[in-house]
Amino acid sequence: MSQTRFAGARRGIGIAAAVIGVALLTLPFTSLSDAPLLLLFVGRLHPLVLHFPIVASLLALGLEVSRLFFFKKLPIVFTEILIAVATVSAWVTIGAGYFLYASGDYSGEMIVQHFWAGTLTGTGLSIAFALLLYYHTTGRLYAAFLAALVVTNGMVAYASHLGGSVTHGQEYLAEYLDMMRAKGASVGRSEQELLLYADLVSPVIEARCASCHNRQRAKGGLAMDSYQQLFGAGDSNKPAIVPGSVTKSEALARIHLPESDDEHMPPEGKSPLTADEIALLTYWVESGASDTTRVWGARGVDSVRAVFDRLMPELQKYQLRTAVSQKKNAVVYEQLQQLAPSLGLTVARDSLSEDNKLRLSSSVPPHRLTDESLRKLAPYYLDFSSLSLPSSGIEDDHLYYLAQMTNVRTLFLQKNSIDGSGLVYLSNMPALETLNLSFTRIDDRNALELLKFPRLKKVYLFRTNVSPDVIKAIRRYKPGLEVLEESGPYR
Repeated sequence: MSQTRFAGARRGIGIAAAVIGVALLTLPFTSLSDAPLLLLFVGRLHPLVLHFPIVASLLALGLEVSRLFFFKKLPIVFTEILIAVATVSAWVTIGAGYFLYASGDYSGEMIVQHFWAGTLTGTGLSIAFALLLYYHTTGRLYAAFLAALVVTNGMVAYASHLGGSVTHGQEYLAEYLDMMRAKGASVGRSEQELLLYADLVSPVIEARCASCHNRQRAKGGLAMDSYQQLFGAGDSNKPAIVPGSVTKSEALARIHLPESDDEHMPPEGKSPLTADEIALLTYWVESGASDTTRVWGARGVDSVRAVFDRLMPELQKYQLRTAVSQKKNAVVYEQLQQLAPSLGLTVARDSLSEDNKLRLSSSVPPHRLTDESLRKLAPYYLDFSSLSLPSSGIEDDHLYYLAQMTNVRTLFLQKNSIDGSGLVYLSNMPALETLNLSFTRIDDRNALELLKFPRLKKVYLFRTNVSPDVIKAIRRYKPGLEVLEESGPYR
């Protein structure tokens, strides 16, 4: 009698699981507006609980493979427990994901695909669980259960890939595959062919110096993004590099200054050169600063042999990452060239960016931006270094989305409907240096939020509601911030 009751219970649970699994397929077609805060909080739990169904379903598949080929006497009840955990936790994960999606914080085609993949995973697990319970009761349809479990694990992998792409970028999974391909393509170059300047010195200068000293920026009147320019002089009228003389080479002299010195290079906030990088540059200058010297010949010098041994592996990693980064940037740029016009925006490469970021600007005449248009840019938030959005209908609530573009250094928002209540969002932007708020309605109370901006160096407040007294107070309490009462640039 008890076995009959257990069999009946299993059938009932299996039918309920199958019904719930099919019902999950309706979620992508439903929308939840004005969700209660409690449900939005539950949505934030999605990243915490999603690992349970992933691990449990993979363990269940591994256990069944082991039962089939190695441990045939192992009771199937262990698989049943794992599938039950995977199924129930999948329901919880999908529910939390639905509430997270309903919050509006995530949108776009990839999010929709991830939502569908997760839903189909939950449906697959539910059906696999129902089939397993049916097999445990009747001894039939085991092949159908195993097929459902295999297919579902494939869907788990796909949903996980999409989730990782949403969090880390579309190329996250393939990054090291691209690096391996790039490494394979460069295997043909032997160390005897490597040039001291092109393959060792130039990458160091590019990584440590060229972001400030390039044709577009030329800080201090000095550009260092080509071999010929290294021998020129900046505003100091002293050559950056003098072949054969470290003491007369202004670049080396400033590198060797104490970090507390105002003329030390790189300046505060930039990554300093390592001891090995300084030794490399010193040797290169002392040996004549040639662009034809080969690494193999320089390795024969006892004083720098150990330096080369330490630098070569790091250099190879740098070159591979640079190649992969350039490929990614090209893909992102092409995608944004297609998306931006539909949002009334234009995209260009930011010549002042040290890592190939992009400048996003309003088209002419400007189009009004909305929450939806800003959310469509979400997959590319970290790819922007400059935003020029004057007269674009930006309101204080929209600043929440702009604040997620954490690599932005310059932000131009003049002639928008901003009263300053959303500046609290922008105060968390770690890289923001220049902010233009001219011709906005920002007032005294909200202007004080500018004191909390960590790296802000320049702000424009022309034709705002900020009083002269508050401007004086900001200048007094944040002397490193230049407050300008002029309209300022638009890009």
